[in-house]
Amino acid sequence: MERELGPRNFVLTLAAFRFTNEKGRFIKQIMGGTWDLDRGTKENHLTVYYNAVKDFVNNHGQEDALNIVLGYAMAHEFGHLFMGKQHAHDGVMRRDWGAGDLELMKQNSVRFSTTERARVQKELLERERVLNTPTLLASEK
Repeated sequence: MERELGPRNFVLTLAAFRFTNEKGRFIKQIMGGTWDLDRGTKENHLTVYYNAVKDFVNNHGQEDALNIVLGYAMAHEFGHLFMGKQHAHDGVMRRDWGAGDLELMKQNSVRFSTTERARVQKELLERERVLNTPTLLASEK
């Protein structure tokens, strides 16, 4: 039985996908996606592309870091759910990750900024308010 998602329910899809050229070579570092961010809705769906994350760690000779980077890719996409499409110059919400970011991830040193944490917390509180206000929940349908 399918049920409607509430404001604190999320669907994370781990998809076997990567962006490649006609020769099958990895061409673009897109490790995930969060959809419909421009509609002004409380989006609940995010996707992380397993093979793209795997390609990233393999291209940097860090196959042992696959699970770590998967976790950061998930955190990054959750960040988009709560903060929109924007990226940062560093940290979890950085647009393009490189070898230096990978080393910091392995040290558990990549974070959301103070401003990003505040925005995530504000969005979670807003979702909680909607959840606890039945008239708001009903009007969103």
